[in-house]
Amino acid sequence: MRAFDFKKAYWAARQDPLPSEYRRVEYLESTGEQWIDTGVPPYGKEPTTHIVFYPTTNQVDNSGIFGVYGASDTRYQIFRGGYTADVQYNGSVALGTYQDCNIAKGIMYDVIMDAHNKVAKVNDVLFTGFNTDNGFADYNLEIFHRNNTTDKYAIMRLYSCEIVGYRNLIPCVRIADNKPGLYDLCGSICPLTGTSFYINSGTGADFLWGELS
Repeated sequence: MRAFDFKKAYWAARQDPLPSEYRRVEYLESTGEQWIDTGVPPYGKEPTTHIVFYPTTNQVDNSGIFGVYGASDTRYQIFRGGYTADVQYNGSVALGTYQDCNIAKGIMYDVIMDAHNKVAKVNDVLFTGFNTDNGFADYNLEIFHRNNTTDKYAIMRLYSCEIVGYRNLIPCVRIADNKPGLYDLCGSICPLTGTSFYINSGTGADFLWGELS
């Protein structure tokens, strides 16, 4: 792994002040129809991602937690296959180029995906053997969803998501209208808001959230 203390960075980000228009919250919670477009494609990059989440129920088959789905050797994602889950950089279940990490409901997960070193950590358990030689798909990384499905959304709580060097997304609420979303400490601009505040890209009900304890 790269010499980067993700846990230290995660807790430091939780202390960073947000602009006064926003109130930090503990997590965003999806109910099966919400998702976030990060605006970052992994194509041409070797991304490292640190994401902390908590599945609140068993997921529908192939629901997306995070990432992008492309050709069978260009995938960078965490998804649920029935009642198991895969941290996947490339290949497909059919080719066997994933690592099963058995993500279950009711457990907090701290996941690091390091494409440069071709490894992943799931709650400090190391997974190796990934092949990233063909690079990654040219679609934006998504949270709570994956780009090749229309109705298979993750049902979970998101505590943080950092795509190192590109996004550092913090759960919060826009005070003026009580709108939930993710604020990017890297200062990128969400096309839906024209600010660094990323909101639901889906339709229907908005995210739920939990206040800081």
